[in-house]
Amino acid sequence: MLLGAVSGTKVSRYENFARMPAVEMIFAYEIVFNQPASELFAGVYQAIRRSLQPRAKRLLQQLAVDAAGKPNARVARKLELLRAIVESDLAGSNNQ
Repeated sequence: MLLGAVSGTKVSRYENFARMPAVEMIFAYEIVFNQPASELFAGVYQAIRRSLQPRAKRLLQQLAVDAAGKPNARVARKLELLRAIVESDLAGSNNQ
């Protein structure tokens, strides 16, 4: 009831990883359990993180080449964000 489900069946499917909840339900879990969604769904979070890292790295390399010699605050912010994604993922991969 608290999570908005009519029966416990749906919640049970989420708890047993038989089904991935919608984003609204993920945030409801975060509120109810007072834990970040990235911890509640750690396996899914890590899988997404691993798939994002190579794309961020490719985009970082391409953007760095395209922006070479052309200082631009907007591009600099994008480069900073992409570097953070790439570096944090590498740090996270070392912990596994």
